[in-house]
Amino acid sequence: MIISDSSKWAYVHLKKTAGTAFWQWLQQYRIPHRVLRFDKKGTNHSSIYRLGDKHPDYFKFSTIRNPLTWYKSWYHRAQHNHGGNEMTMFGDITKISLEDWTMKALYPKENLDLNCEWIWDISADISLQDILDSKLDTSWLTMHWLIQLSKIHPKELLSMTEEEVINSFDEILGVDYLFMQETFGETIMKVLAERTLTPQSQLNNPIVRRNTGVEVNPNYKSSEVVFSDTLQNEIRNRDKVFYDKFYNQSPLAGG
Repeated sequence: MIISDSSKWAYVHLKKTAGTAFWQWLQQYRIPHRVLRFDKKGTNHSSIYRLGDKHPDYFKFSTIRNPLTWYKSWYHRAQHNHGGNEMTMFGDITKISLEDWTMKALYPKENLDLNCEWIWDISADISLQDILDSKLDTSWLTMHWLIQLSKIHPKELLSMTEEEVINSFDEILGVDYLFMQETFGETIMKVLAERTLTPQSQLNNPIVRRNTGVEVNPNYKSSEVVFSDTLQNEIRNRDKVFYDKFYNQSPLAGG
């Protein structure tokens, strides 16, 4: 989570939704901010509940993106970086296709590998077993968004039924505003223009880039992969009610 105490806002950084580019812009233009991390590993994807009752007057926001491109982006990043711990929950990323991994992510309770020690960017005290024992039967993407954007403790969220979450969605959601990743860059550019700052690059092509020092997976294919029509429909229908609620919370979502 990225926080600006001088401007009184808090940004919940969901994975692969332009959060890193946003953070790089803050650095590039020396906009005062701090990062709230949830553990010693240093990951900055803290859930909004970590704020608790602190800073009630802060504007809290985040970014979400089209599920189709989100699955592709996460898969391709893991391919590029040899998988890493973030993908081991669904098997060896170098040996599994995008469609196979996406199907596993759509039905995580049936496909999570309990042997992997995977607690990553969700909560400091949520385990795989907690997720498997939860009453929510959603895709991994929806689970990821719900846990990080909810203002209540993740374990409390996981003890609720889907119907209970849907009926109290507005009360559970801890952010004031959801930007669409696809329009987030344009919005930030407008804000910078109003502050008489001239951006030297697009949001998706920042000047500052992190160098992981990891060699590119030789099996990584950077070309665009197109989901089959069947899988596209599966993604759209898997958590339609939740997706509609997320998008309805985003005034920039468009039609």
